[in-house]
Amino acid sequence: MTSDAAHQSDSPQLWITLSAHGLPISQLSRLLRVLQTAVREVASDDDDTQPRLEQQHQPRLLLSANVEEDRLILSVAFADLGDSTPLPELSQSVFVRFIEHLDRFLRTGPQLGLWGPVGRSAAVDDEPVVTRRLRELHAELRHFSGATVNFGDRSFVFDGNQVTLV
Repeated sequence: MTSDAAHQSDSPQLWITLSAHGLPISQLSRLLRVLQTAVREVASDDDDTQPRLEQQHQPRLLLSANVEEDRLILSVAFADLGDSTPLPELSQSVFVRFIEHLDRFLRTGPQLGLWGPVGRSAAVDDEPVVTRRLRELHAELRHFSGATVNFGDRSFVFDGNQVTLV
């Protein structure tokens, strides 16, 4: 399956694209754990999706991976715990909110000053848990040059301390 075909899937998916060369396993593993935690935190912070995550058989996040033109393309979507049936409504709802939170975090978060990161880059004790999770995700994505996160028509390109909102 090519990424074009994957992007046309019926089920909404959150996409992460990384360079496919020399990926440290520990960094990739940490990225996936932090991503899962951030996505689930956004879902549990929403009154519409929170009940789904409090059920005994919570939906799971499924990962699909593909390597294409020296890029590792990861797609994430919610599915039923029992039979892995896609849950497009849940994925759509959570990922829209996730992207909104990520956009707001990146636009209002720490900026680089003339001599490096300034002020608000350190975690604050009273900040919302979602913000803390997005801060962790941002820190992990900075390890991957040219990492891209996208959902729908929204994309964020991470290159070290630089982030481009597309």
